[in-house]
Amino acid sequence: GKNYAQGSSREHAALAPKYLGQIAVIAIGYARIGWQNLVNYGILPFEFKNADDYDKVEAGDVLQLENINEEALTSNKIIVTNQTKKNKIEVSHKLSKRQIQVVRAGGMINYFKKEKKEKKMLDIQKETNGEKKKKNVTCHTQKKKDKKRENDGTGKIWYRIRG
Repeated sequence: GKNYAQGSSREHAALAPKYLGQIAVIAIGYARIGWQNLVNYGILPFEFKNADDYDKVEAGDVLQLENINEEALTSNKIIVTNQTKKNKIEVSHKLSKRQIQVVRAGGMINYFKKEKKEKKMLDIQKETNGEKKKKNVTCHTQKKKDKKRENDGTGKIWYRIRG
């Protein structure tokens, strides 16, 4: 439609397709929050490049997306093949680079999980490359002059052992 995912059912306009295994939605236009919900659930919100192509797709048509990789999404050159009618339709998106990463990760939750895992791997790599990692020690195990109290911004107090 012209304003996909408008109104009070905008969350369900992303949830239902996600749990049915749908990977993309093609519409003439989107409601702002509905569009963002699709991205957050890892569903590609495509738009018809030519609005008249909307009338060329009917219920029951089998649409095929091919080569939906980072290069295709970055270049924004996506062709959908209508297998039923044997024609091709050009679609585009308005995703930022970060939103492309979110969709490719399978949604916002998976994106954050992946980001956290990569940060953890980077921390491990830094540690194995000889960079000192902060160690949590209690006050009674070291003399006061042998340790330095640090606050890393998380509210936790860390002590780095000198020497």
